[in-house]
Amino acid sequence: QSLMESMKENSLRITIEHMNSYLSVVAKCKESARALEILNEMFDSKVGDQAIVPNLITLNTVLSACANSDDFESARDLLEQIKEGRFKVAARGGTNSRKSREDVIRPDIVSYNTVISCADPQMALELIHEMRLSRRNRDGVVLPNSVSFTNAINRCRVFINKSQSIDERDAVLDIALTLLELAGDDNVNVYVYSAAIWTAEAVGNYQVACSLLCGMKNCTPNNVCYDGVISSLAQHGLHREALYIYYEMKKKALSATRKTYQKVAFAVRNSRESELFESLTRQAALLEGVLSGMSDRDKEVAIGGPLFESLLAVYGEILSSSNGGSGMHEKQRAFRAARMTFDSIVGSVDDACLTAMLAVCSAASPSNWNEAVTLLHSSDIICGEARGPGKVTKRALSNAVIACAKANEWGEGLNLIELYGNCSVASKSNGVVSITAMNLLIRACGRSSRPDKAVEILNNMSVKYSVKPDLASYRYAIVACNHAEHRESIRRRSGTIPEYESSLKWWQCALSLLRRMREEGLQPDAQILSSVVSACEAAGEWQRAIGVLQSLRSFSSFLGGKPTNCEDDPNLYCLNAAISACTKGGAWLEAVQLYEHTRTSSAVRPNFVTVIFSLLLSIMPIKSNSGRQFSRKPFEKRSFPLGSSVLTKWKGEKNAC
Repeated sequence: QSLMESMKENSLRITIEHMNSYLSVVAKCKESARALEILNEMFDSKVGDQAIVPNLITLNTVLSACANSDDFESARDLLEQIKEGRFKVAARGGTNSRKSREDVIRPDIVSYNTVISCADPQMALELIHEMRLSRRNRDGVVLPNSVSFTNAINRCRVFINKSQSIDERDAVLDIALTLLELAGDDNVNVYVYSAAIWTAEAVGNYQVACSLLCGMKNCTPNNVCYDGVISSLAQHGLHREALYIYYEMKKKALSATRKTYQKVAFAVRNSRESELFESLTRQAALLEGVLSGMSDRDKEVAIGGPLFESLLAVYGEILSSSNGGSGMHEKQRAFRAARMTFDSIVGSVDDACLTAMLAVCSAASPSNWNEAVTLLHSSDIICGEARGPGKVTKRALSNAVIACAKANEWGEGLNLIELYGNCSVASKSNGVVSITAMNLLIRACGRSSRPDKAVEILNNMSVKYSVKPDLASYRYAIVACNHAEHRESIRRRSGTIPEYESSLKWWQCALSLLRRMREEGLQPDAQILSSVVSACEAAGEWQRAIGVLQSLRSFSSFLGGKPTNCEDDPNLYCLNAAISACTKGGAWLEAVQLYEHTRTSSAVRPNFVTVIFSLLLSIMPIKSNSGRQFSRKPFEKRSFPLGSSVLTKWKGEKNAC
């Protein structure tokens, strides 16, 4: 458009060739409204400027713009105007002729084929009938050709996606078969048959697809025809028939396509035979058989990539599902086979295959993190999602980080994120790695006795890695703090490390994370509550442990406090930890209340740990504010379980410790 305006400004002569080229660009941009506007301007300027009078090429180009925009109504209206003779072009006679005559522009085969390419199935069939009847006209005879029938049948296939009921889909298939019959021997070719086969595939009628493949006349099937039949069989889980068609195609020396291997792998992975569907080993054997017969050309990821990806995914599932005994041998064999499969890829590796192989490394037991790191360093995956110096995608990086995290190599995982994640330009809507990878890193830090790193990763998730923490993120970090507090408690009791007031308190960190996750709208589950209470118990902070329980609706009624919207009640481990904290702090009244609530609650029942903590209460020295000891006769008379009347004598004591 800028070039056209520049030509006008420089008073350069604009010819019909310029306008047709301009309309061709508009048509490729799917700007039907703009193309019609340009056509009207050319039509209005016919009297003043003979150089830009539209011709048949111009009209067909405008029809192409409407077809590309899927604007059938505009294309149909323009075709009707052409048939009515609205458009005329001035054609001069010989050099001695003094008069000019006007020729009416008539639609040709390109005009009809273009309109058919955007019509619905019924209108496409009507246009085909109209073209067949044009032989009765004195002029303007336009008979349908193979392109006409191919376009019409393809419109049937496209329209099926918009249909809802089975009857509607069957009706569209009937139109496609009618068009195939109308094509006859003169206009039928492999493209018409392939369009009909893929229409049957879209409907889900594999019987018709197979019948069309076997009944092809005047032509031999190509790989597109075979792909359509294999796809229709794969939809119904007929893996045997799909493999038979695939091997038949290979016998005829037809080149397989990416679609071929995609549908073959889908047929094997989604077979309706329960024995194959439930047996990962058999699936791997069938896919290995297909792989063994592939040529070097087919082993490139551009063609055979879907088969490699599916086979690697099967190996990954085998590694995840096998357990103990012979399962360990099966795991080792599966990993070796996966590595050999990955190494058999010819040429460069794409993101899907690399991601699948890295998933195999993470699924191995123990995790083959060193293999994952080596693969990531030696691969160069370039695609739209990739970023960072190695052009590694988020999926591949996440699987490599997961492999490191499962082996407790959290340092290697962080190094991979720093190297390939390109954290400085991470998208706010799409994180550097997956949330699962970040959570497993936090968990690995906790298992490696590095709660400081676990909390550091949690704090950096949103800011540095553009990954929003979820419930699991806080759970693993709080569990790490709980374990750290227990280790510190053991060390303090053994006197191996001095206790300083300025030292980091992991129970405080656990409480802080609990408060922060609630502020972010995340409700703690039973494991989180148990870990926080257990951390407070290890530190002897019984008041803090009671404070956590006071925020729960089921305990606020007798412990006091304002309940939150926490949906999960504490489990028995949480209650035992709270009773233990009260026991250590001498808070016998609160401990008895918790025990009584645990005993009478329908959700949880006390176990031997609960009873042991409660028995410790019977030998605790209990003192009042004045310092004198109270008698334990009420306990001796009623023993356990205790009733609420036992607590009446001690309710007035401010210092229950």
